[in-house]
Amino acid sequence: MKNYLLALLIFVGYLSPIQSVFASEDEVEEGISKIKDSMAKRVGVETANLSSKILNQTIPVYGATTIGAEQLFQVGAR
Repeated sequence: MKNYLLALLIFVGYLSPIQSVFASEDEVEEGISKIKDSMAKRVGVETANLSSKILNQTIPVYGATTIGAEQLFQVGAR
């Protein structure tokens, strides 16, 4: 049984760097994809020109709002 566990730990330790390499590949941007206009129209892909804007949003809040417990500090005099 001990040999089995030792072999398993060695195997997992050997594969750990491989998993981290594969995980980092998912985080990479793929780049540019080009679709012909006829195909985009057929499948319903729409494009629009974008520009920067300032967004303001007001949300009504009902009840009492408080600061979270992790933000509160008590200071005492000596």
